[in-house]
Amino acid sequence: MRTIANFATRFRSGDFIIGTFVKTPDPAIVEVLARSAIDFVVLDAEHAPFSRRDLDLCLLAAREGNLPALVRVTHSDPVSIQQALDQGAAGVVVPHVRTPQEAQHVARISHFGSGGRGFAGSTRAADYTRRDIRAHLDATASSVVVVAQIEDAEAVEHSEGIAGTAGIDGVFIGPVDLCISLGKTDVSDVTVQAAISAVARGVKIARKSVGIFVGKSSDVESYRNFELNFVLVRSDQSFVLNGADAACIEIRKTVSAT
Repeated sequence: MRTIANFATRFRSGDFIIGTFVKTPDPAIVEVLARSAIDFVVLDAEHAPFSRRDLDLCLLAAREGNLPALVRVTHSDPVSIQQALDQGAAGVVVPHVRTPQEAQHVARISHFGSGGRGFAGSTRAADYTRRDIRAHLDATASSVVVVAQIEDAEAVEHSEGIAGTAGIDGVFIGPVDLCISLGKTDVSDVTVQAAISAVARGVKIARKSVGIFVGKSSDVESYRNFELNFVLVRSDQSFVLNGADAACIEIRKTVSAT
């Protein structure tokens, strides 16, 4: 059963889970997706126009629907990561992690401790002062999921080291940016597929969860041998566009056949 409480356990245990990106900064989108079969969502603050207020309302909707919500932050910025986690995100996805050293930085600023995330007991994540310091530290240590996104050619050879960093729970492969970084324009190119395979293999050696973006459900078949633990399929905008197109095509076929 999908719950916020068991998300970190499911993610780390290697259960196969399915998520999607939310690109529209409106809590109603999250509210609707919470009623779907999706296992989790990623609020895309990197590429979509999410303000801090937008994230707050979307995370509130996710909590109301018991839907785990990660935030893809703009970069490995301690302020952005802290704000997302304080607002109640189940975790963060950090783009363009290229080296184990960068992964260590991401892990440090995503967790409490020396040089790490700052503490505030008045936040949603801390149950608005209802949790004491020790209880909140213990809860976040076990429940916050930190995902490093590998999408640069430089990162491929470092995938095992990135994934093996303490405090990093998994790796998300960004196939399109990786493709472009390799000087290609087709994700199915053998060079790109070899790089994706190398990343997946490195993450598996590190015994962490690995996932990838898929533009359509059938794409999962091409990654079957990579032993994926999660996929992010499409986005809310894609679901709306494809649903509208499919309905119109079906109706026009029916009308033209009569």
